[in-house]
Amino acid sequence: MDDFWRTTPRNVWAVIRAYHRRRGWMAWHVAVLGRIKEMPRLDDLMGIEPEEIDEAAEAERQLAVLRQWQAADRIMAAQQGKA
Repeated sequence: MDDFWRTTPRNVWAVIRAYHRRRGWMAWHVAVLGRIKEMPRLDDLMGIEPEEIDEAAEAERQLAVLRQWQAADRIMAAQQGKA
């Protein structure tokens, strides 16, 4: 509540303007994206440069995550069997 009393009207208006700009940006993009025939990649829309991915390392990482999920599933099943 203390932050409320320290906020100046200028800060409040800055937040309101930023909110309206963001809503305007979103409304424009929703309207435009609804009219295009082929959806662009999300990275392109957000202006993110794609990373170079080492496919072998990525496959190994995904396999490790899968093994962790399987181990957790086995532990859960064993605990439920004991209960």
